Amino acid sequence: MKIKEINIKKYGPLENKSYKLGNFTLFYGPNESGKTMVVDAIVKFLLGKKKGYLKAFDSIDRVEEHPEGYLIIENDGKELKVSKGEFTELLNIHYEELRGVIVVRNSDLNVAKELKEKKNFYSLTSEKLVGTKLSKLQELKKALLKSSITTETGKLKDKEGQNYKEKAETAQQSIEDIERLLNDLHQRGYDNIETKLHNLKKQKEECEIKLEKLNQLKKKIAYEECKTILEELKSIEINMDKLSIYSSEALQKYINQENEIKNLESQLQFIKSETEKAIEKLNSVADFLRKKESLLRESKIKLDEVNKLEKQIDEYKNEYERKSAETKRKVKVWKGIAVTSLTVALIFSVLVLLRFDTLPLFFKLSLMTAFSILSLVSFTLSANNRKQIHFLAKIEEDLRKHGGTIFFQTFDTQSQLEEKISKFKNEHRQLEKEITELEVQESEWKKKKNDYERKQLELIEAISKAQTELNRIKLSLNVENTEELKNNIELRNKLKNRQENLRGKLVQNLRILNQKRIIESENLETFENVLNEAAETIFSYPVKLNEKDMESLQSLSEEKLKSECKNISETIEKLITIQNLAQNQMRDIVKKLLDVGLNECVPVDDINNLYISDMERIIEGLKKYVEKIRTLSEEDKLALAILEEIEKEEKENIASIFENSKLINIFHELTDNKYELMYNSETTDVIVKDQKSQVLKPEQLSAGTYDQLYFS
Repeated sequence: MKIKEINIKKYGPLENKSYKLGNFTLFYGPNESGKTMVVDAIVKFLLGKKKGYLKAFDSIDRVEEHPEGYLIIENDGKELKVSKGEFTELLNIHYEELRGVIVVRNSDLNVAKELKEKKNFYSLTSEKLVGTKLSKLQELKKALLKSSITTETGKLKDKEGQNYKEKAETAQQSIEDIERLLNDLHQRGYDNIETKLHNLKKQKEECEIKLEKLNQLKKKIAYEECKTILEELKSIEINMDKLSIYSSEALQKYINQENEIKNLESQLQFIKSETEKAIEKLNSVADFLRKKESLLRESKIKLDEVNKLEKQIDEYKNEYERKSAETKRKVKVWKGIAVTSLTVALIFSVLVLLRFDTLPLFFKLSLMTAFSILSLVSFTLSANNRKQIHFLAKIEEDLRKHGGTIFFQTFDTQSQLEEKISKFKNEHRQLEKEITELEVQESEWKKKKNDYERKQLELIEAISKAQTELNRIKLSLNVENTEELKNNIELRNKLKNRQENLRGKLVQNLRILNQKRIIESENLETFENVLNEAAETIFSYPVKLNEKDMESLQSLSEEKLKSECKNISETIEKLITIQNLAQNQMRDIVKKLLDVGLNECVPVDDINNLYISDMERIIEGLKKYVEKIRTLSEEDKLALAILEEIEKEEKENIASIFENSKLINIFHELTDNKYELMYNSETTDVIVKDQKSQVLKPEQLSAGTYDQLYFS
């Protein structure tokens, strides 16, 4: 692997530099000609822009920007072009492997490598050369700053173990807080709170004793009421047991049974009415059906004759159509033959009379006779066929007359008769259809009548059962009617309401006597037990009531006494709250002082029980502490100002010696006047300015120039 080509388009002072490298290539030239810059560019091309990688190489950041250009590297016969760190990624080489392999500099072996890293190297060197005490002044200043309570800028220190600033600020703020708190407490009469609390607690005790006595009186009155109520409740329960069978459910059952009977009777009346309607309708349909059936019987008799007539007509029509056509054809044929024969016979007769032809007379007479006979026979046959036609016409007339006899009317044409027959048959079919429908209706109405009659029997039986049940209810309740039942229920309800009211009053009084949870549904025995337990407490009460107490307490209102006690308690709570609030405020201030380490300003043993006098002593101690800190701070500032003045004079002496020494001339001669050398008295650093007026620190110079400066 080797670098074949270096191409630098722009990197610091280097521009458009391109180098073809062989197996060994030597770069040489004067200082600042760019030899080191080329090496730096190679390193940056290989490593890229990762600053972590570049830290492994000294003085490689003289030019901040990344070089523009690239390297051509040959590896196993292949060429790689790298410019932004692709080298380490493509070949999987760690950046630290390049340190000491790619670059070995003269300055790496220079003893000044360690010296130049020391702070103020040139100042220390100058002190040794010219005999100044600047380093001792700086050490003294450092020691002063370490032991002082202020920083170099004159502000109070605020570090761990030296939190003078926090202490001073806390002390000053606490002084203001305490003064404000004391002023507020004086205005609110805090000094007299203890006296007020003592008096109020005594008033509260007296008020609570009155309440206790009043409570005892209430319990005695409640006890007597409970005894009276219990006696009445026992009497009510006896009567309630007798009336227990009378309830709204029993009344509702009674009414429901009566309503059921009424409903069944109403249904029975309705069914009877519907039955009568069904019978009436059935009779009507039956009568109409009988009439229709009578008409049908007559129609059937006539239908038989009509069917026979219709059959004769059909036979006549079939015979007539066949014979009529044949007969007419024969009449026409025989008539034609007769006319033709007659014509021929007449012709031969004329020929016989005229005798102008050559035919023999015998032949002519024979032919004339033959055609005459043929003509006669033809006319006879034609006449017979006409008679046949007249005979058929006579049959048709007879059929019409027969039809007139059946239907009692005259028919002029055969078609009228046939139309009448068709109409009659339709009417017959319609009559049969109507009879069928009437039969269905008759069957339906019979079924309805039977259903209604069966329903009547069922309702009669149901009414009987319902009446029996009603009688049983009356007997069980021992009443005759609903009015009597309602009166008994009303009496029971009145007793129940009275019982509930008395139980409510009893429970209220028992709760006064006994704080146990008691419910109204408890039995009387439980109530008696609770009352007996309460009696033992009432008559053994530690605070005894006398006649005078009885009279005075009766005029008192429990609510007013409770309100009075409550007001006293609230006032006590407010005063205690003010007291606690003041204690908390004082405690917070003291805790804040202790947290920052101002224990010397807190001369108290118990921070949970503080007084105004304690706070007055604390504020006095805080003022002394603030004054002490202010004095020490001014002393520290004065001492630091004196040392800084001496240090400034020393630095000016060093600058004067530097400017008047041979150092500048030696460095100019060594570098051929390419650099201007100056000394910064503020930072005690040497500054180098090149021919382009670019200001450089010594470590930014090339290795050779740096060694020349160090040698000078």
